[in-house]
Amino acid sequence: MPPRSKRNRKTIDYSQFGTAENHSDDDEDVTIDNLIDDFQNDQDVEDDEDDDENLVQHKNTTQNNIELIESENEQGSTKNKRKKQNGKHKDNKPKKNKIKLESKEIETPKIDIRQMKQVTNYKEKLTRIFGFNNEKLADVIQLRQLWEDSLFKVNLDIIQDEFEDSQDLDYPESLYQIISEFNFFSEFSFVDQESQKRIIFDNNEVQSDVLLPIAGSIRSDTAIFLNTGFQITDLTWLRLESNDNESYLLVGVSDLTDKFSQIPSTFSERRTYPSGFQLYKLNKPANELVLIKSILHKFGNSWNLKVSPLSDAKSLAVVSANFNDGSVKLFTIPNNDDKYLELREPTIEVSLHNDIISTYDFLGKNKIVVGTNSGNIAIFDISESADTPIDIYPVSSHHIFSICVGESKYDESIVYASFANGSTVCFEPHNILGTINRLPKSRAISTRIAYSPQLYSFIQLEGIYTSKCFPSRALFFNLPLTKHDGSTESLALSKLHPLILTGGADGKVKISSLARRLLAGPKQPLNGHKIATLWEVQYNAKLDTFKVIQTLEPEKLKTHDNVNSANIYSKEVAIMALGWNENKNFANLYAAGSKSGLVIIDTA
Repeated sequence: MPPRSKRNRKTIDYSQFGTAENHSDDDEDVTIDNLIDDFQNDQDVEDDEDDDENLVQHKNTTQNNIELIESENEQGSTKNKRKKQNGKHKDNKPKKNKIKLESKEIETPKIDIRQMKQVTNYKEKLTRIFGFNNEKLADVIQLRQLWEDSLFKVNLDIIQDEFEDSQDLDYPESLYQIISEFNFFSEFSFVDQESQKRIIFDNNEVQSDVLLPIAGSIRSDTAIFLNTGFQITDLTWLRLESNDNESYLLVGVSDLTDKFSQIPSTFSERRTYPSGFQLYKLNKPANELVLIKSILHKFGNSWNLKVSPLSDAKSLAVVSANFNDGSVKLFTIPNNDDKYLELREPTIEVSLHNDIISTYDFLGKNKIVVGTNSGNIAIFDISESADTPIDIYPVSSHHIFSICVGESKYDESIVYASFANGSTVCFEPHNILGTINRLPKSRAISTRIAYSPQLYSFIQLEGIYTSKCFPSRALFFNLPLTKHDGSTESLALSKLHPLILTGGADGKVKISSLARRLLAGPKQPLNGHKIATLWEVQYNAKLDTFKVIQTLEPEKLKTHDNVNSANIYSKEVAIMALGWNENKNFANLYAAGSKSGLVIIDTA
């Protein structure tokens, strides 16, 4: 029985399978195509020309192969006829044509692209990352056009309208008690109220040596240097509805002792001890920083500070944070002249009886999603009850380091969480069990995650060296952004612009453009992405002296960087907290806090 002839293999073009809403053939597609085509760089054009030449050569080669195959078929048929005429064929079995192919069969099949590095078309890259929604693609391209020339500087003229704060709620006032300055410092028994920091400022060729007392500050050409006197656990800027000349910086502080100077997190037990907050007021015309409030509490260290504005004249803002007692507390900051206060009772306290809350994030206006030390994820509706979760799901048996909510007006909200065993998960909050997706486990632990609403991407500290970008619709695709010599301890994103800040154990503050990295051409190499070091803090233990250097040094990322070894730096220089100012008039202002209590406030 003759063998079956080979069937033509049909290839499937998966790009045709799109929803009616997100992939249509109307004029909107043409508009997006024109936007994207106009934004192709010269390198892509040259590569496309090379591809066209290769395609022409391939077609010529294919045509030659077709003619060769046809000539061989003719020669083979002539030989068979001669053999039949000479009577050499003894069997009458039907013979199969050895090679008889049509030109359609040997055409180059469409390649099923599985990796982003194989994508050579700019539009295909954008659709794989952001989807087929034309409005979403147009927003992304316009963002790149606006911030194309802003490598390391925030241009206030192109800042768009302020974002809508989803955490803006009306909260009752928290319970405070007025205390004296003596009572405040007596709780921090190991802190000397008269202690000073000797700092050397190295600005190009000019050096100055100053002594900064607690809450003392000094102003240079553009930056302000502050000595809080305590270990810094986190910091954030308050958001005011409308104020062109004033801004407020809230700093979470802790005792500088070996007992309480561990990382601000809770793993297996609830801990309570005195800690506090310092509120500084920045006067923009005079460029002066003044301490206006010192708040004492006994809930342990605080981290994950988040601030929402309030329209109430009695309070400046509502602040939420994780505490070492295993809870999340929301409290208001009173708008009065009392300088020393003790926080007795917060406005809202979110806690679990059997688990310790290690991280949290806001989910819309009324809900909070939390992660625990035992691997559980719970959702609370704080407008109804902060004691009982509306949903709780055991995701893992490991400690949850960070959890982050990614919100978009084009897609469903996504929750992204990282665990102590190196694994990460993502899910939609309305159906955790039905939408949970466990991503491949990493060899490193992601300790911090942030979200960029402008580029719909998560940023996380992956490993001990780099920070990486993960688009919410394509978490398999990651891009390195910055790198430190030592562990990367902190990062900061803004909802007003696409620039990212990272701080490391090497005492450096680095800046990079997320838009230029994520929206670069598909053929742009890694070394084309540039980052810059803004500040570097050094420490001399023998002289007990800090040295602050304004470097402004650009550098490039390399794929062959040696990450097997790293220098060991003093713990005093580690940049533990970073924060962008998200007020429109102060959008280029940022603050960087070191473990020793030194804060650098500067503009980018």
